[in-house]
Amino acid sequence: MTDTPTEGGGEGTWAGWRGPGWRYYRDFEPTLASIRNEPEFKAIFADIERDMARQRAELAARPRDAPLDLAAGRAIGARDGKNLEF
Repeated sequence: MTDTPTEGGGEGTWAGWRGPGWRYYRDFEPTLASIRNEPEFKAIFADIERDMARQRAELAARPRDAPLDLAAGRAIGARDGKNLEF
């Protein structure tokens, strides 16, 4: 497979990418049609699905009135090489 999302620093770009339309890109974006059935492409989005499920479970387990620790999110982002702004 050539010009894949995992090439050219893709792990840094795609691993942390969680835009609101990521399922659209996975399932429908015409420019990705040529790689949609590639194992690497499927693996990236399987990882995203697992991470999103983990995040939903963590959020569901929190008490409703518990404050969110935004500093922890920034620290995790910095550790993973991501610049998180919130």
